[in-house]
Amino acid sequence: MKTLDPHFFDAAERRVHPLSLTDGGSVDFPLRSYEARMTALTVTIASDRAAALLPSPHFVPVRLTPRRALLLFVAVEYTRKCIGPYREVFVAIPVLRGTRWSPPLLPALLEMRWPGFGLYLTHIAVTTERARAVGWEILSFPKFLVDITFADHGRCRTCTVTENGTSILSFSVAKGEAWRARRGIIDVYSLSPGDNLLYHVVYENWSGP
Repeated sequence: MKTLDPHFFDAAERRVHPLSLTDGGSVDFPLRSYEARMTALTVTIASDRAAALLPSPHFVPVRLTPRRALLLFVAVEYTRKCIGPYREVFVAIPVLRGTRWSPPLLPALLEMRWPGFGLYLTHIAVTTERARAVGWEILSFPKFLVDITFADHGRCRTCTVTENGTSILSFSVAKGEAWRARRGIIDVYSLSPGDNLLYHVVYENWSGP
């Protein structure tokens, strides 16, 4: 498992490393997002089905009830990012690492404050080739190219993902109030599409109105 130091993003503005891509280009790392809009939906899934999607027995799905786990659908519009603007939709299972048992409800409520909490990414769809290349070659994320559109209907916002002209995912959420500004670090895991190894990336996040 590839693991980044949890303090890797400390003083990131002063510690930028250009990394090369196979197309001859390069990208500054750490990746930085300056402006984005997020649409997210949380649903439940049978705990045993969620566990079957995880790549390692070192993870257990976060449970809302004894038999129901959580599944996230998240759409992000990156309007200002170091690799250019693009749209992304990912599907993730909230997990606990390093334990064989997840108490119902508490990890879901405490999220990043609960020891071992993280997200396992099952699918990541993006709208630009550069975002896909960075995902595969730098982060080892299984990204693939799609079209992503958003439509607003009153207080409802709909995200639709289309691949080769066929709709593969669509979900709608009610618009909420702006988030309270907060800072946090979250662990993200994925199975690399290139070498089939489990990778661990640490994200530092600052979000708010």
